Amino acid sequence: MLISKPNILLLVVDGFRADRCFGEKKTSITPNLDKLIKNGIYFDKTISSASMTFPSITSLMTSKYPFECLVEDKGLVVPHPNIINYFEKFSKKGYHIYSNNPKLIHHLGLENICSCISKKYEDSKAVNNKLGQTILEQLKSKAILEPWLFYLHIYDLHDAEFFKIIKTNNFLSDKKFGDNKYERMVSAIDVWLGKIFDELDLKNTIIILTADHGSVRGTLNKQTEKFYEKLVNQKSKNRSKTKLLEKIPKKLLSRNVDFVAKKLLNFKSLDLHDIQSTKSTTYEQRVLNYLVNPIENLYDDKLVVPLIFSGFNLPKNKIIHDQVQSIDIFPTLAEILNFSDMNQDIRGRSLFSQIKGRNFKETPAFIECVTNSTKMPKEDVIGIRTSEFKYFRNRNDAEKDVHLFDLKKDPLEENNIQESNHDIIKKMEEILLTLQSGKGFSYDKGENLTDEEKKKAQEIFSKLGYI
Repeated sequence: MLISKPNILLLVVDGFRADRCFGEKKTSITPNLDKLIKNGIYFDKTISSASMTFPSITSLMTSKYPFECLVEDKGLVVPHPNIINYFEKFSKKGYHIYSNNPKLIHHLGLENICSCISKKYEDSKAVNNKLGQTILEQLKSKAILEPWLFYLHIYDLHDAEFFKIIKTNNFLSDKKFGDNKYERMVSAIDVWLGKIFDELDLKNTIIILTADHGSVRGTLNKQTEKFYEKLVNQKSKNRSKTKLLEKIPKKLLSRNVDFVAKKLLNFKSLDLHDIQSTKSTTYEQRVLNYLVNPIENLYDDKLVVPLIFSGFNLPKNKIIHDQVQSIDIFPTLAEILNFSDMNQDIRGRSLFSQIKGRNFKETPAFIECVTNSTKMPKEDVIGIRTSEFKYFRNRNDAEKDVHLFDLKKDPLEENNIQESNHDIIKKMEEILLTLQSGKGFSYDKGENLTDEEKKKAQEIFSKLGYI
């Protein structure tokens, strides 16, 4: 039994790829992240259940798959009202719950479902632009009561357009901090992570660092990054022209909107022809295609995220290469703290035996393509990932959009081998079907948000260009 309860910092870095947190592909300068890993356990193959923020975080905090813990509510996906999350469970164990997260995920509703003290910041803020100081003041405050569980969501890495408005003390322009802007931003974030960690009693604090999903931006090289910046600049120009279009009297637009938009305002766009002209590889073309046409998908660029457990009574300098899942995070934390009674009716499992070096058998990871809003474009697919194979297909039709990749031979997922591997697909499909509920993989309908909250959320998504 524990004599005292350690504090818990759950730190989610939005859009952070596992291979840019640790490993040979990483080029950022991160002494504080490196120290955190050295003083703890790093799981380098952690699979998120979804490739977008809201469904992945809801899945993480409930240890259930998105189709189980979410409902569709007039264009939004929101937490299922009948599912108890781990913040509530820790609150019942005497923990004081705090959070600081972007308004983008306002309808996560932490302040409603676990009576926590929640701060929400504008999506244009970052730890490198005033938010970091706010977080430090929050941690220093005498108003924060122990033991606490603090959920901190950092948004700095999310969007390349975002990089332009963040003050990073020249990190973005200095190549010694990383091969591309994404990695240089990781270096900039690390400075503030160090300041945050310095405020904590690491002997009495468990730090968990992970991500909601990954990002293809971390893979951009000099050529593809230049192309993407061209896209970003053009989008910005088109957005300005759209605002100008809105000011034109409706009488002038009523007859021929397309003429006004394309001729008068001279709209431009980038398409597949532009991508092919970059002479990039098959993988690079796919990355650029998804940047030009942002459609949610189930490729590993968006699904493999970092996971670090560090601090209070945990082993040090341990790297674990087995595949695990984001839904395993809270069950693991519960067992570390001798709260195993929390781990009832969940999909995840505790990684505590693995942390202690005992035998551990990999379980297949369920993955599904679900967005923050039903209006966002997506490839409506579900699938299974093991350390050897990735399989996904249409949510409602097992014969449609079938993909199979050999992850050992083809880690970039360039060659779909589904036509010649029916036996593997059959096995993967059997695994997939064992996970479905009585209603299959469809979502319940709900009325979980007020009309005002729905309108606000839709406005935020629209502002960020998602819908």
